[in-house]
Amino acid sequence: MDARLYHTLRQWLNGYSLLLIYGLGEVLRGDDALGIYIAESLKRKSLPKTLIHSGKTPEELFELVEELYPSHLLIIDAIHSNTLMEGEILFLKEVSEIPTSTFSTHTIPLSQILKLLTEIHPVKTAVIGVTASTSEIGTEISQKVKNSSNILLSTIVEVLESFRGRGRTAGEHPL
Repeated sequence: MDARLYHTLRQWLNGYSLLLIYGLGEVLRGDDALGIYIAESLKRKSLPKTLIHSGKTPEELFELVEELYPSHLLIIDAIHSNTLMEGEILFLKEVSEIPTSTFSTHTIPLSQILKLLTEIHPVKTAVIGVTASTSEIGTEISQKVKNSSNILLSTIVEVLESFRGRGRTAGEHPL
């Protein structure tokens, strides 16, 4: 578990009524699979007030948000950057914080999709990205990215479990 991420994520989720976690990626493209890997791992957990989906394109978010109407949307995706270290975990609360790079596996940049989505739907949105090193077809997730993904996975589970029980609603537990 990452303590700094735990507190940042917990604060961001304060008062949530329904969280949609969307793991974004392509399972055949190395580190780009991390969003799918985390989403599929989270689906095996019983997490309070949380729905988990995964897919290859961020365009699918429009239909999911329209159908499910979550209060919070958390996207998990690989970040491709020449300036960040492999396996680095970033919590991005603003669309403008999403790094731009010369390479993306998305047809339309995630930042543009989220800007339009949040203009249409009042959903609190954040992206957790892990810096990828490879997205070559036919490769597996690198060890550094897999290690970071497992830290991220355990942190998300710990945060969501902290909102469970005691007859309270999300956001009422002290840090």
